[in-house]
Amino acid sequence: MHVLKTKGPKAVENEADSLAILKETTARHKRSSQLPSDHDVSEVKLLIKEELRRLQDQICTKNEIFCRPGPKGNQGRRGPRGKPGPEGPPSKHGPEGPRGSTGLRGDLGLPGIPGPSGPSGPKGVKGQKGEPGKSLSEPSLLQPPVETTVNETQTAILKCTADGNPTPMISWFKQNSLLPVGRHAVEPSGALIVKDVKPGDDGVYSCKAENLLGSVNVSAKLTVQFGPKIFMSSTRLSAEEQQNISITCNATGQPKPRVTWSNAVGNFPENRTTVTNGVLNIYQLRRKDGGVYICKAKNVLGLVIETVQLIVYLRLKFEVSPPQEVTPFYGDVVILPCVAKSDLRLVITWKKDIKSRLPVDSKVLPNGTLVLHNIQKSHHGTYTCTATNPLATIRAKVIANIPLAFSCSVIKKHTSEASGNYVIDPDGAGGLAPFTVYCDMTDKNGVGVTVISHDSEFRIHVQGCETQGCYERDIDYTGASLYQLASLTRVSTHCEQFIKYECRGSLLHFDSPYGWWVSRGASRMSYWGGASAGSNKCACGMTNSCADLSKPCNCDKNDLVWREDSGLLTDKSQLPVKQLRFGDTGDSGEQGYHSLGKMKCYGVA
Repeated sequence: MHVLKTKGPKAVENEADSLAILKETTARHKRSSQLPSDHDVSEVKLLIKEELRRLQDQICTKNEIFCRPGPKGNQGRRGPRGKPGPEGPPSKHGPEGPRGSTGLRGDLGLPGIPGPSGPSGPKGVKGQKGEPGKSLSEPSLLQPPVETTVNETQTAILKCTADGNPTPMISWFKQNSLLPVGRHAVEPSGALIVKDVKPGDDGVYSCKAENLLGSVNVSAKLTVQFGPKIFMSSTRLSAEEQQNISITCNATGQPKPRVTWSNAVGNFPENRTTVTNGVLNIYQLRRKDGGVYICKAKNVLGLVIETVQLIVYLRLKFEVSPPQEVTPFYGDVVILPCVAKSDLRLVITWKKDIKSRLPVDSKVLPNGTLVLHNIQKSHHGTYTCTATNPLATIRAKVIANIPLAFSCSVIKKHTSEASGNYVIDPDGAGGLAPFTVYCDMTDKNGVGVTVISHDSEFRIHVQGCETQGCYERDIDYTGASLYQLASLTRVSTHCEQFIKYECRGSLLHFDSPYGWWVSRGASRMSYWGGASAGSNKCACGMTNSCADLSKPCNCDKNDLVWREDSGLLTDKSQLPVKQLRFGDTGDSGEQGYHSLGKMKCYGVA
């Protein structure tokens, strides 16, 4: 509302009029509050609203200033929804809709009550007496079916005429089968007609006549004759030399056809051919047996001919077969040849034991040869070479034995690091027999030393023999011959044997020797352990340290003082020691003791 800053005389007058109007309005409100209590609250609100409108009109008429509109205020809250008004009067009916479709017919009603019976008609005239009827009888066959023979494609007629009262019904059956579908008919006379006869129609047919008094059944055979037919599984056969082959010519026909065989060129293989029930048998085939063979089947209705071509190939065989057994060495490369020959496409495969997988380090060459590298214990087993072509399969087996070691050095490298007794075979399979040795896996920096014992390792006394070499001691090695030990030396890089002679007044004197050792080849060796081969010295002679510096050995001082010459023999081409010989022990006080150590070999040559 607009507010005046100062009040003039006109303003004072307007203010007085406004107060008078407000007083009148208040009085009306007081009168309104005295209305009966049953008036609705809504009606009171309408009265108040009407009074306020009138008051506003009066004020605005007297003073326009008060009625100027101020700025538009904010929209107030929406009041609550009012109660629904009273229901209005019904409206007029709309136009009539179209007529609906006819409904389903209702159920039939109950029948009415029957009317009364009518009167009986007049009795008819009696008819004439009829003729006497035929006597009843069970069926009998006037014309039974008989055995019939027809040719293929013709029409077969099997007659069957029956009598009886009532008239019997005729029916036909075929044993173990049905009547020909679509090609048979039964005539009123009872005859069975089969048109366009086929070989499958051959069989026994039964005619049955039946009425109320019984039945009768008669059978007859229908034979269908047809020309021969030949059925062959193949017109092209392949076989290998030395095989047996049977060629079957299955022929059918009625009457049963006669089957014959012939060769398109020349005669059958002599004394190697038979024909039985249409089957041509050829035994022990040869390349020249290949060719065209002719089968003929003939009966009264015709002749048919079929041919078959026989191709004979070179027999599948091994040109180079693997050995039946191999005993390899550890670390060896084993070659197992398996070379086959065939006219047809050839496939060669290998398998180990029952598995198709070969050892990892193996290889099959294009010609079928199997190569096994770095033989180990796991290679032990049975290897099978299989050669296959489209007609045949041949196999060759080889047993690979547990690999043998030719020395303890090989065993240490491939098998075991534990010292103990082992079997070795220095010269391999097919040579000398394997033998047992002791393997020292710690000596010589753990290289694996093969140790051979003998019967003269202990200290043995020599006395009472004066002449040169008159004392003899043969050395017997445990479990091995000199030949076996020689093979051990050949596969080893080093071999050695310790030898010692303790002397008192007994000399060796290699220039004109009293004592010496004998090599495996039976040679007298004129040097001692620790000296070079052929030097005629002992170990002290090599270092110029003998008891008598002018002598090559300590024992050559030849005094009655106990002295010793000893050392290692290392020439593996002469080892092992076969025999010891001594002398100069016949005089008083002269004597000696000899000792020979175990033979030891190591390293891989």
